[in-house]
Amino acid sequence: MDTSNYSGYKLNKIGYSLKDVTVVQAPIGKYLHRADVNPFTTICGREVYPIFVSPMASVTDETNYHEWIKNKLTPVVPRSVNQNLSFKERMKIAEETFVSISLQEAEQELLKMEVKEDQKKLYVCIDIANGNLQNLYHVCKRLKKLFKKKISIMTGNTANPKTYKYYADNGIDWMRVGIGLGSRCTTACNVSIYYPPATLLDELHREKLLYAKENNGQIPCKIILDGGITNFDEIQKALALGADAVMSGYIFALAEEACGEIGYSKSIEEFSKDNYINKEEYEKLNEEQKKEMKPFRDYYGMSTKKAQRIVNGKATRTAEGIAKPVPVKYPVAKWVDNMQSYMRSAMTYTNSGNLEEFKENTQVIILGGTGDFCYRK
Repeated sequence: MDTSNYSGYKLNKIGYSLKDVTVVQAPIGKYLHRADVNPFTTICGREVYPIFVSPMASVTDETNYHEWIKNKLTPVVPRSVNQNLSFKERMKIAEETFVSISLQEAEQELLKMEVKEDQKKLYVCIDIANGNLQNLYHVCKRLKKLFKKKISIMTGNTANPKTYKYYADNGIDWMRVGIGLGSRCTTACNVSIYYPPATLLDELHREKLLYAKENNGQIPCKIILDGGITNFDEIQKALALGADAVMSGYIFALAEEACGEIGYSKSIEEFSKDNYINKEEYEKLNEEQKKEMKPFRDYYGMSTKKAQRIVNGKATRTAEGIAKPVPVKYPVAKWVDNMQSYMRSAMTYTNSGNLEEFKENTQVIILGGTGDFCYRK
């Protein structure tokens, strides 16, 4: 062990969550109206909001991913997409939006594809739990060499700022950051791996700027904060701290358009006990009976036993996620409309004409123990 630069202490920094920080208003602003700023970015060749829909089987499948695209969001279609679809058919979807594949599929299927001159660009997410594997870097580098500009690679997750250089050096386009942040993820409490997201983003932003300084201004790898995004302010804080986009499953599990089947029950507790009726049965109720019933759906992480059975036919490992129902609250268009208004407001408050300005120029401060000040339902 090289101890020449080692202080002997391991607890040498403090980490902050998004609840511990807030965005600061600019001292002067030039934008008179929210319509004057641009809250869009370009992903998959489309003008969209900087928001990815998480690759969760209880949120997205091959039947509904167009609903997210229609609302200027970017879905990542999960690996559990219809088991009857061949890899080739899944890659057809990957010409439109990101599609999750395993590291094994990347090696055994994608690296063996014949890349033709008229090959359309593919958007693939190598979806693994531990996003700092040496073999992952090796595979991504080979994919970039094979496909060149005909592929965009997303992978992760990682929770160490020092991994940025490895991602950028190996041609990875999108880096999913955050472990244990999601409402259905139990990795932090069962495996002890976690990095407070505000600190993680702040340090990653610094790593990204250092990489650009050492590589002629190139910033080849973009950052996605994945998990724990449940409210509008968390999106804004993540972007202000340097994220290029955020990823959420929870927000979209509450939307009517999510793929999980809706059941109607008097309470979430009753729904959890399988005491619910389906849509057809609900429609047969009279108006008074309908008033007593509320819509819910199952929402579960992709490391749960349930998700393992969907993907592999059986539970193959210890779960690092949980399954809990959620209420169905809104059509996604209504949520997007609110999100856009709040994002535009945040941008005018901070004198940011576009997302790059918001990301690079907005000031963020630590709240100093005041904690979670936002009203949340």
